Amino acid sequence: MPNVMCRPELHDATTREQYDRFHAEMETLGLVRTISRDGKEFRLPSGLYLGVNVPSSLEFLSIRISLLAIKITGHACKLALWPIDNPASIDISGLEDVTPSYGALLGLLGAAPPSNFSFLSLLGDYSNASQK
Repeated sequence: MPNVMCRPELHDATTREQYDRFHAEMETLGLVRTISRDGKEFRLPSGLYLGVNVPSSLEFLSIRISLLAIKITGHACKLALWPIDNPASIDISGLEDVTPSYGALLGLLGAAPPSNFSFLSLLGDYSNASQK
Protein backbone atom coordinates (compact mmCIF):
# COMPACT_ATOMS: atom_id res chain seq x y z
CA MET A 1 0.00 0.00 0.00
CA PRO A 2 1.53 3.29 -1.07
CA ASN A 3 2.30 6.42 0.89
CA VAL A 4 1.28 9.48 -1.12
CA MET A 5 1.14 13.25 -1.17
CA CYS A 6 -1.45 15.01 -3.25
CA ARG A 7 -2.55 18.50 -4.12
CA PRO A 8 -6.03 18.78 -5.65
CA GLU A 9 -7.30 22.12 -6.90
CA LEU A 10 -11.08 22.45 -6.90
CA HIS A 11 -12.90 24.51 -9.52
CA ASP A 12 -16.20 26.24 -8.86
CA ALA A 13 -16.30 25.38 -5.16
CA THR A 14 -18.07 28.47 -3.90
CA THR A 15 -18.98 27.67 -0.31
CA ARG A 16 -17.15 26.69 2.86
CA GLU A 17 -19.54 23.70 3.08
CA GLN A 18 -18.24 22.36 -0.24
CA TYR A 19 -14.64 22.57 0.96
CA ASP A 20 -15.53 21.04 4.33
CA ARG A 21 -17.32 18.17 2.59
CA PHE A 22 -14.36 17.65 0.26
CA HIS A 23 -11.91 17.55 3.18
CA ALA A 24 -14.11 15.10 5.11
CA GLU A 25 -14.49 12.80 2.11
CA MET A 26 -10.75 12.95 1.37
CA GLU A 27 -10.24 11.57 4.88
CA THR A 28 -12.43 8.58 3.97
CA LEU A 29 -9.92 7.90 1.18
CA GLY A 30 -7.11 7.89 3.76
CA LEU A 31 -5.86 11.38 2.91
CA VAL A 32 -5.37 13.84 5.76
CA ARG A 33 -4.22 17.44 6.04
CA THR A 34 -1.85 16.83 8.94
CA ILE A 35 1.51 15.21 9.53
CA SER A 36 2.84 13.70 12.77
CA ARG A 37 6.21 14.42 14.34
CA ASP A 38 7.39 13.43 17.83
CA GLY A 39 3.86 12.81 19.12
CA LYS A 40 2.50 16.09 17.73
CA GLU A 41 0.22 16.86 14.79
CA PHE A 42 0.99 19.67 12.36
CA ARG A 43 -1.31 21.12 9.69
CA LEU A 44 0.09 20.77 6.17
CA PRO A 45 0.08 23.79 3.84
CA SER A 46 -3.29 24.62 2.31
CA GLY A 47 -4.57 22.06 -0.17
CA LEU A 48 -1.89 19.45 0.57
CA TYR A 49 -2.86 15.95 1.71
CA LEU A 50 -0.85 13.03 3.07
CA GLY A 51 -1.88 9.41 2.75
CA VAL A 52 -0.04 6.72 4.71
CA ASN A 53 -0.57 3.14 3.53
CA VAL A 54 -3.43 4.20 1.25
CA PRO A 55 -5.41 1.07 0.32
CA SER A 56 -5.50 1.73 -3.45
CA SER A 57 -3.19 2.28 -6.39
CA LEU A 58 -2.21 5.79 -7.44
CA GLU A 59 -4.26 5.47 -10.64
CA PHE A 60 -7.40 4.38 -8.78
CA LEU A 61 -6.89 7.02 -6.09
CA SER A 62 -6.58 9.70 -8.78
CA ILE A 63 -9.88 8.58 -10.32
CA ARG A 64 -11.61 8.57 -6.92
CA ILE A 65 -10.38 12.10 -6.09
CA SER A 66 -11.54 13.38 -9.48
CA LEU A 67 -14.97 11.76 -9.05
CA LEU A 68 -15.22 13.26 -5.57
CA ALA A 69 -14.52 16.73 -6.96
CA ILE A 70 -17.13 16.23 -9.68
CA LYS A 71 -19.68 15.05 -7.11
CA ILE A 72 -19.15 18.15 -4.96
CA THR A 73 -18.50 20.91 -7.52
CA GLY A 74 -19.72 19.50 -10.84
CA HIS A 75 -16.17 19.76 -12.24
CA ALA A 76 -13.04 17.63 -12.21
CA CYS A 77 -10.13 18.99 -10.22
CA LYS A 78 -6.56 19.65 -11.21
CA LEU A 79 -4.51 17.07 -9.34
CA ALA A 80 -0.89 16.39 -8.51
CA LEU A 81 -0.41 12.98 -6.87
CA TRP A 82 2.95 11.42 -6.10
CA PRO A 83 4.29 8.47 -4.10
CA ILE A 84 6.61 8.97 -1.14
CA ASP A 85 8.80 6.29 0.38
CA ASN A 86 8.74 7.35 4.01
CA PRO A 87 6.51 10.08 5.47
CA ALA A 88 9.02 10.51 8.33
CA SER A 89 11.56 11.75 5.77
CA ILE A 90 9.40 14.75 4.82
CA ASP A 91 11.12 17.88 6.08
CA ILE A 92 8.65 20.25 7.75
CA SER A 93 9.14 23.79 8.98
CA GLY A 94 6.83 26.54 10.22
CA LEU A 95 3.69 24.39 10.28
CA GLU A 96 0.89 25.06 12.77
CA ASP A 97 0.79 22.68 15.76
CA VAL A 98 -2.76 21.30 15.88
CA THR A 99 -2.16 18.63 18.52
CA PRO A 100 -5.40 18.24 20.51
CA SER A 101 -5.27 19.03 24.22
CA TYR A 102 -6.16 16.37 26.80
CA GLY A 103 -9.42 18.19 27.58
CA ALA A 104 -10.34 18.32 23.90
CA LEU A 105 -9.55 14.61 23.56
CA LEU A 106 -11.97 13.91 26.39
CA GLY A 107 -14.54 16.21 24.80
CA LEU A 108 -14.77 18.29 27.95
CA LEU A 109 -12.76 21.42 27.23
CA GLY A 110 -11.46 23.35 24.26
CA ALA A 111 -8.04 23.71 25.88
CA ALA A 112 -5.90 21.97 28.46
CA PRO A 113 -7.50 21.87 31.92
CA PRO A 114 -6.32 24.43 34.48
CA SER A 115 -3.39 23.27 36.60
CA ASN A 116 -5.57 23.11 39.73
CA PHE A 117 -8.32 21.03 38.04
CA SER A 118 -8.81 17.47 39.26
CA PHE A 119 -10.78 14.93 37.26
CA LEU A 120 -11.42 13.14 40.56
CA SER A 121 -13.54 16.12 41.61
CA LEU A 122 -15.98 15.08 38.90
CA LEU A 123 -16.38 11.71 40.57
CA GLY A 124 -17.04 13.39 43.91
CA ASP A 125 -19.92 15.37 42.39
CA TYR A 126 -21.25 12.19 40.82
CA SER A 127 -21.15 10.18 44.07
CA ASN A 128 -22.81 13.03 46.01
CA ALA A 129 -25.59 13.25 43.42
CA SER A 130 -26.16 9.49 43.40
CA GLN A 131 -26.59 9.40 47.18
CA LYS A 132 -29.50 11.86 47.10
